[in-house]
Amino acid sequence: MKFLVAFLAMGLMVSATATEFAKVDVEKVKNTIKQGQAVRKEIEKEVKKKEDDLKAEEKKIMKMREDFEKQSAVMSDKARREQEEKMQSAMMAAQQKYVQYQGDIQKLQESKEGPVLERLKGVIETVGKDAKVDIIFETRTTPILYARDIKDLTDDVIKAYDKKYK
Repeated sequence: MKFLVAFLAMGLMVSATATEFAKVDVEKVKNTIKQGQAVRKEIEKEVKKKEDDLKAEEKKIMKMREDFEKQSAVMSDKARREQEEKMQSAMMAAQQKYVQYQGDIQKLQESKEGPVLERLKGVIETVGKDAKVDIIFETRTTPILYARDIKDLTDDVIKAYDKKYK
């Protein structure tokens, strides 16, 4: 309901004045600009390293499980319980490491993408002013269902960003 009221109010504003609208696909810009590509590669490299570490942990746990299954028939009850506790402990440690890695990757993304996004805002503003646009929508967060004539400034923003931040 609030969306409909806001949409109607915006429609009234548009009919009262000639407002120029444009759109920018920020995700496409981030993935296309040189700094965005460098950030993405750095993040992907870190993700791969952490995935490899987790896969090694998984292999280790699987080996422990296989060994346990092979030897459990000849183990004493005490030895069996100790081995089960050891496997359980290893699984919990791996889960904790996974959660920690997720947090690390998120922090890395924020620290690397944040400055790029801040610079990008300025570039979008400059490109919008140069294009004499009043309002710019981000296409992925504000899906435009219909627009008669809406400029797409995505490619202009990519060129301007790469020119300004080589």
